[in-house]
Amino acid sequence: MEILTQERIDQFLHLLRQNGIETHAITIYQQDKCLLNRAFFPYEVTALHPLYSVSKSFLSAAVGYLVVDGRVDLNTPWLTYCPEYADKVVDSRFKDVTVRHLLTMNLGQDNEAVMHGSDDWAENTVAKRMTYQPGTKFFYNSMCSHFLSVMVQDITGQKVVDFLAKRLFEPLGITNYYWEEDLLGHNTGGFGLHLATQDLAKYGLCLLHHGVYNGEQVIPESWVVAATAKQVENASEYPVARSENRQGYGYQFWMCTHDAFRCSGLHGQLCFVQPKNQLVIAMSNATTGSQAVLNCLFEAMDYPKTVEPFTEFSIPMAGGKASSCDTIALQGTLSAMANPAGITKLSIQQEDTSRLRMVFYRGTEQFSFSAGYGEWLRQQDNWDGFSTFIAADSMKEMPRLSGQDVLFASYGWLSDSTLEIRMRALDRSAGYTLLFTVDKKYLTLHYSVNALYSPFTSFDVTFLR
Repeated sequence: MEILTQERIDQFLHLLRQNGIETHAITIYQQDKCLLNRAFFPYEVTALHPLYSVSKSFLSAAVGYLVVDGRVDLNTPWLTYCPEYADKVVDSRFKDVTVRHLLTMNLGQDNEAVMHGSDDWAENTVAKRMTYQPGTKFFYNSMCSHFLSVMVQDITGQKVVDFLAKRLFEPLGITNYYWEEDLLGHNTGGFGLHLATQDLAKYGLCLLHHGVYNGEQVIPESWVVAATAKQVENASEYPVARSENRQGYGYQFWMCTHDAFRCSGLHGQLCFVQPKNQLVIAMSNATTGSQAVLNCLFEAMDYPKTVEPFTEFSIPMAGGKASSCDTIALQGTLSAMANPAGITKLSIQQEDTSRLRMVFYRGTEQFSFSAGYGEWLRQQDNWDGFSTFIAADSMKEMPRLSGQDVLFASYGWLSDSTLEIRMRALDRSAGYTLLFTVDKKYLTLHYSVNALYSPFTSFDVTFLR
């Protein structure tokens, strides 16, 4: 067994920071011992994080219960369980799509159907032409997972999250969570589960022990063994540089190099399980994906070296100084010139020597925040919706759990003519940067958001002074 020493953990954390990977929370277990459970300030270890496609691996457990209970057969066509969609099919090959094909991302389509407004996601997808015979071509498609969510609900009469409540979440001691829904009331099977990172690690521990947690068989062993094993090849679908995506796919789980498997989500959400070393690593990140994170982990494991202890458990704030010679002149309301975001005006107020308040107007909508100098100022989140998840208009707006609707913001004048504002939300992976430049006649904003699958991630707006 290869022991993940404290020095290797420190090296891993340093590599993450050096490679520009923003980690929000991390939990590490080896041999059932917790080696690390930290959040990066201003995040908290108890806070929920969006799991994105890690949700698929929880959906897998729901399907597994039905299979082991004899209520679902993997080789039976999906339409058998969801006959309400039979008359929506436009390509006869869809009638051959089985539950196994959906679990292994072998639906037979080569792109995802677009969803907007009140669309029925399943109907849009069954009405799409097939490209391949089902079961012959791997294509990673969140609609495969959504079909499974609809199936679970049709069979049990419960949404996936409610079906899992007693059978999975309660035995794992997970009490705080929610799962987003489409407008028809189905949990968004391919994404949408929100969970604390330390609770995600519990799922990893359960998987590591073939479904056993605290001495109880929580998930059927036969399902865990099958779901976390390679069921289909997928190397031909990814370039060599994306080595971790080329190792095969199970039942809504990714296989990894280094004799491991993982639950993997957009922007680097991760639950990594390595049975040979009895290792579980759960992480909430804001980066390009799991490959970048695992590259850092494997370097620390395969090429250990002496490093300084890692102590920087915080997200860097805006730098610079608290005020500028233009601070007073900028206060008030400024009109916006034409811009792609539809912003009409901006109100700026210097509340005191270390606090700045802004309100953006977009039609009848208002988005506001206060930013602190030298601190991540905690406040009610009034920024949510300014930049939206790409499928947001076809999803039900879910209320966050108590204490999760929180925004943090910091500001600093990088020079007398350049103001930077950084923002983070407690229950979103996204990071927002607002960079203002001041001229005699204009105030120009360059806005950018990372770690958000959004219709646009950056734009410029010019305001008249």
